[in-house]
Amino acid sequence: MASRGEELLLLAATGLTDKEIAEQLCISVRTVEGHWRRLREQSGLPNRAGLIGQMLRQQHQGSQQEFQDKARQLESDIQALNDQNQALLQQTDQISQSARHQSATLQSEINQLYQEVSRLKSQASTRDELNAIVLKGNVIAFRVSASSPYNCIFMSDSIRSLGYRPTDFTEGHLPITTIFHPEDFAEAWTSALDQIQSGTHRLERKYRLITKRGEARLVLDRCVYEEATESEPAALSIFAFDITHTQYAEILGEHPNLK
Repeated sequence: MASRGEELLLLAATGLTDKEIAEQLCISVRTVEGHWRRLREQSGLPNRAGLIGQMLRQQHQGSQQEFQDKARQLESDIQALNDQNQALLQQTDQISQSARHQSATLQSEINQLYQEVSRLKSQASTRDELNAIVLKGNVIAFRVSASSPYNCIFMSDSIRSLGYRPTDFTEGHLPITTIFHPEDFAEAWTSALDQIQSGTHRLERKYRLITKRGEARLVLDRCVYEEATESEPAALSIFAFDITHTQYAEILGEHPNLK
């Protein structure tokens, strides 16, 4: 129907007479009657009641179609969200598996290193071999007495990666606390002291070391408490794996809740 015919039907549906419709549309009553006649001829319906009824049915059908279209779009959006959620769950699971694999690999390396160090550390003639093992594993290993002033008994050559020399610590020029990041030192050192007091022999921690140039290095360490013997005092042996640039460190950074 033409726009004028639609206006006529809408006004008629509100109960207006032809005269009132003519006044609303600023046309004559005869023109209104002419519109009614053309509408009946076009539709084949005999009266205005039928025309109004047809218009209302068409509007209703249009509303239903619009509702169905919106419902289908909503179903499509919900399915897309479900697909995205499923993909996210799969990605999270993959990340978790990767983190667990990286962690297991590091733990295996730490265990192997500790076994080698335990075999060699009491043999002065094998000090070069000990340093070679530590350097190969990208590990900083050091040993400190378990009582104040916590003197450094041994420092691996790999400490040079932080800008220091082993003798800086073993000869007492610098305290061992120098290499700990200021923000992490309190927690890391307190846990070591708690380890001594409780008699816990192995402790695993994650914290930052600091280079001589002030750069932070993220490490995963194994701190081993060794009871005093007749020849040696109680000591702490610490093996710090540098994981700053590893995939494992990146995963932990993006998902700090992953273990």
